[in-house]
Amino acid sequence: MAEEKNVKPTASNKYSLYAGREETVNWGQVAVDLTKGLNVIKAQRDSAKQKIIDDTNSALNELSEIADVQSGSMNSLLIDGSDFSKNTLQTNMDLVRRGILNPKDYMLIMQQQKDGYKSLSNYAKNYAAFKGKIQQATSFITQAISGAAVSEQEAKRITKLIPQLGDTEATFEGKMKALDGYFADAIKIAENNNADFTTAMEIMEQSGQGAENYLDMAGEVSLKKDGDVIDVSAN
Repeated sequence: MAEEKNVKPTASNKYSLYAGREETVNWGQVAVDLTKGLNVIKAQRDSAKQKIIDDTNSALNELSEIADVQSGSMNSLLIDGSDFSKNTLQTNMDLVRRGILNPKDYMLIMQQQKDGYKSLSNYAKNYAAFKGKIQQATSFITQAISGAAVSEQEAKRITKLIPQLGDTEATFEGKMKALDGYFADAIKIAENNNADFTTAMEIMEQSGQGAENYLDMAGEVSLKKDGDVIDVSAN
């Protein structure tokens, strides 16, 4: 009779009848899957890079647009602003290509340059519009004064009501309000007296309702230093 041997499971096959068998790995498929995954990542990165390039080119085109504001000083300002913003983008884009600057930070810089240049362009356009209106007002008042028999002092006071581009915002708005008030009263006097505008100006000065009554509304400010104290008061 054959002797039965009590074979105990070893550590390798204690819990499974197949513990001693190795599962076959299809390394070819693993390589294919890995390659596909890397290609997807590469495609995503290439797409992100291309978007940055496209956005940069679009921004450079926007920054190259110089509005015709019919003002030599404003045109120079826009050209300088355009060149500065474009150089800023190109310099930072080079940092992105070299891996020094994060693309997200670059996109923020790009947006800041676009917003800044847009604000500058709007300012230049408004400047041109304001300048045109001021020139019209100056021309109208000059012609009206030349046709009216008002004193030289009154002519100067009327001229002071005209806003200037160098005025502060408060002074500019104050002069606009004052000039509008002067015009409105002159028109009303002209209508009530069946007269023209220049005659109304004469009547206003002669009756004590001249331009000096509107100067306070213009918000003109003078600075007077008394020792270490600066007194701010209306003229």
